[in-house]
Amino acid sequence: MQSKNHRFEPTFSLVQRAAAMLSLVALLAGSLAAGISAQNMKGGKAAARLSEEQRILHVLNRLGFGARPGDVERVKAIGLDKYIEQQLQPAKMDDALADGKLQNLEVLRMTTAELYERYPQPGQLLRQLQRRGDLPADLADARENRIISHQHDLEYQARNRR
Repeated sequence: MQSKNHRFEPTFSLVQRAAAMLSLVALLAGSLAAGISAQNMKGGKAAARLSEEQRILHVLNRLGFGARPGDVERVKAIGLDKYIEQQLQPAKMDDALADGKLQNLEVLRMTTAELYERYPQPGQLLRQLQRRGDLPADLADARENRIISHQHDLEYQARNRR
């Protein structure tokens, strides 16, 4: 005889789980399609009311960091569709100007090992100084305070998880 406090735990077969997931996906897809359809209907009316310059500003705000001086005129000159196409295919854009400005930066040609050797991480540098006994007192105190503060943070998080 079963006790009254026994909990019934349903077990679902793989087929039942797959059917549930498929139903959920179908429901979400239907909702998404309805939302997109409604958005397209709204967007078409709104886009028809925007002037060419407003549409360009909207695209510049959506695809980039907003309009800089001269951007609206540049997009007008090449056309909005062509500008959007350029933004979607950045590999085709001419980067000669940027490449010219970056060519003198030696750090961009360094290997990872060279970067670590030339620019050691602060924590690694502190540990090396500490091992050699060359760590200045103020840095040792700051490091110790940071370790203690981190330990207190961990203890606080552990207490508040309960």
